[in-house]
Amino acid sequence: MIPPIACRSAGGCDFAEPVARTGEPALAFWSPAVDAGVLRATAAPADAGDPESFDLSRLAWPATVLRGAERLDEALEYVLIADGFRRLRLALRGASLVDGPVRLRYDLDGFHGLDEAVLSLRRLWALWRLGRLPRSLFPPDRRAARSAMALRAFDGHRAGAAYREIARVVLGERMFAGDVNFESLRKQVARLIGLSERRISVEGERLLGR
Repeated sequence: MIPPIACRSAGGCDFAEPVARTGEPALAFWSPAVDAGVLRATAAPADAGDPESFDLSRLAWPATVLRGAERLDEALEYVLIADGFRRLRLALRGASLVDGPVRLRYDLDGFHGLDEAVLSLRRLWALWRLGRLPRSLFPPDRRAARSAMALRAFDGHRAGAAYREIARVVLGERMFAGDVNFESLRKQVARLIGLSERRISVEGERLLGR
């Protein structure tokens, strides 16, 4: 397990490592407020022999834990379990998964985003049962890549990064090879930020019951 790290961002996303330059996805944490696929639960300590317990130490690959994440969504602990591009994200209250096995009580309510939450629950169940994240539970999502880019651009903008630096991180260094049209890159970044702002605005109105 990767050692717990502290929260560094007050936006909808935080990164556990620099954005990868080699095609391997960076380890990113998302708030349930902007990603319904983050499974919310309350953890309670469990005995090591409890057949209903979940134990990170039994996983076949590392898990990354983000501690002190209250600023994201009042969650005490975010957990990212990754097998390449297959990811499972948890937002937990209560006991820490770092301290040993736990029992999980899942927090599901309403209907908005319920399909994504249920899919994450199925992934967790498969992980607990099979010890892996089955490919069948990760259907291709053509919107996912652009949505991720939009939220990363938004967080960079909120952090005060220049559009050029956001473009380097979100769009990639390849965009700066040869003759660079910086105005075109600026417009691409602006569109991504605008997309994220619209989606966050819609989600905020939903949470406020408007």
